[in-house]
Amino acid sequence: MKKALVVGHGLAGSIITHTLSQNGIETACIDSDVPNSASKVGTGLINPFIGPKLNIPNNLECCLIANNAFFDPWNKLSDIQLYFKEPLFRLFKSNIQKKRWHELSNLTSSKKYTHSFLPSEYLEKEGILCIHGGGHTHAMRLDIPRFLKLSKEVISNQGKLENREFCEEDIKDFDIIVFAEGYNVINNPWFNHLHFAPAQGEIMEFTGSPTPSCSNGTWFIRSLRESFLAGSTWKHEDFESGPSKTGEIQICENLKYLDLKKFRKIGHTSGIRSCTIDRNPIIGEHPTHKNLLIFNGFGSRGTTTINYCAKLLLELITQNKPIPGHLNINRFASYKNEINRYRTYFH
Repeated sequence: MKKALVVGHGLAGSIITHTLSQNGIETACIDSDVPNSASKVGTGLINPFIGPKLNIPNNLECCLIANNAFFDPWNKLSDIQLYFKEPLFRLFKSNIQKKRWHELSNLTSSKKYTHSFLPSEYLEKEGILCIHGGGHTHAMRLDIPRFLKLSKEVISNQGKLENREFCEEDIKDFDIIVFAEGYNVINNPWFNHLHFAPAQGEIMEFTGSPTPSCSNGTWFIRSLRESFLAGSTWKHEDFESGPSKTGEIQICENLKYLDLKKFRKIGHTSGIRSCTIDRNPIIGEHPTHKNLLIFNGFGSRGTTTINYCAKLLLELITQNKPIPGHLNINRFASYKNEINRYRTYFH
């Protein structure tokens, strides 16, 4: 039996730890409680419509199938639902988005998510100001803090979880090492050359009048402890600075569809997403140290994609099945070659 070590117990690390151990690989996990982890402040929201064009994420159906398969047993293990469906109002900023919603409502691939159109008069009764109306859809939601807590208990009870940093001696003790350490990959000597683009995200917490979960690009959603979460921001510079007044102002400006006088701010926090320059995760083997693997770069869509990607990494390890090109660590070799050719041509 192969022995694996997963470095990191955020959302990516916990899921890949259980995926490997459930498929015949003896797997241990270490975590050093890296500050500013994105998983510690993640809302666990899977929105079927992203961006101003209301695009459906790539491979959404495959991701949802993978999530259901993974989280169904965890829902049974927990005393409350960890992964569940949640109504969401998608608010339109323009008539173009409104028209796009009606187009999506007639497409076979998307109409399962476009439940109904919500006129501005209806939204106003819900305390939402949006002259272009909105669309009623449903999101999926993961209670990330509770899942991570339960995951930690399960791995600890198996004697497979340690609170410590990775050391090079670990390479001798395990057949494979999977680095799932989030933005801390920038300190990893084997993988910090890759094209990561960490981004800080700030979120705020409010209490106030009952309000449906909604989003116009900036979301205002019910938290899992009888309050509301709002966000988020993106900042690629000085991303370890913590929550800021600038971030608070930006979030509040983007929440003009609500009367914030009816709400009271009770929290403001931040985390650092491990993003990449092409917005796709990075998965696969180190080019020369084949026993070192990376499982990282999920950005703000980790709840959507991690289980799907965990299945791909499992197939690489157990079947030597290649990772798809747009996710494969090797895709950056071609980027490097293009840059080198460019430099040679102009010098």
